[in-house]
Amino acid sequence: MVHISTNEVFDGTLGRPYYEWDTPEPKSVYAQSKAAAEFYVRTLLNRFYIVRTSWLYAQGGNNFGDQDTGRRRPARCVAGRDRRSQLADIRSRPSPGPSPG
Repeated sequence: MVHISTNEVFDGTLGRPYYEWDTPEPKSVYAQSKAAAEFYVRTLLNRFYIVRTSWLYAQGGNNFGDQDTGRRRPARCVAGRDRRSQLADIRSRPSPGPSPG
């Protein structure tokens, strides 16, 4: 089984990049539900993969939490033009999703 999860199962306070074996510390309800699902996958199955994704973007739909292209919002946040979130201390690599059509 392949379970798709999120990097949000970590709270971001570790001070170094996270490893797959680090203990999840979810902050949001969404992250708590993903951490719970990971727990059940690990507990109930013998053969599985848990894939944690972050910063997915594609044409159409939500990207980085809004209707942007997914490439401009991080730059706007760091430049101070988007006050909804601060990305200056976050390290990630945006990952393209499938193109429609």
